[in-house]
Amino acid sequence: MKLPLRSFIPAGALVASGLLRAVGEMVEIVAGQPTPLSGILAALALTGFAIGVIGIWDEACTSLLGWLATIGTVGGALGFVLIAFDSVLLRGTPPAIAIASDPPFLASAAAILVGTAAMALWIIRSPHYQNWVGIVLIATTMTSVLASFLALPPIVQPLSDIAMAASFVQFGLSMYENAKRT
Repeated sequence: MKLPLRSFIPAGALVASGLLRAVGEMVEIVAGQPTPLSGILAALALTGFAIGVIGIWDEACTSLLGWLATIGTVGGALGFVLIAFDSVLLRGTPPAIAIASDPPFLASAAAILVGTAAMALWIIRSPHYQNWVGIVLIATTMTSVLASFLALPPIVQPLSDIAMAASFVQFGLSMYENAKRT
């Protein structure tokens, strides 16, 4: 059975975003700090994640929770894409704590936290996705955002983001399987 591009693109974008995110975080771990390459990979991963989340709109927009999940997650992800490009291209890849008090970072963090909390609940309630994807998504998003403000060991955020990447991949694979069934 051949899937239409409308179904395949978001699922593929989620899988690709997870893989890009994992590779970017491994680059950061090896370098011992954020690098221009890890920043660019994070921006590409978040772009793919936003494209993937847009793919659930038809299903999610039927509830306030799904609507909030989609809008908040996509808005926050795209805000962080702009922040990543700004950091890499204009600021020389500063540590997250150096930009965490900037208004665009705070707005993106608020949007992504609200969006992923709603997304996690929506995924957990949906019969089409594994519960662990929602649980990992909110736990790792909270860890990643908090690591930007707290003096956590430098390895915490990259390891958390690798776990987040696994949830992106599984979300995309589930989306693909759901599209095959419909």
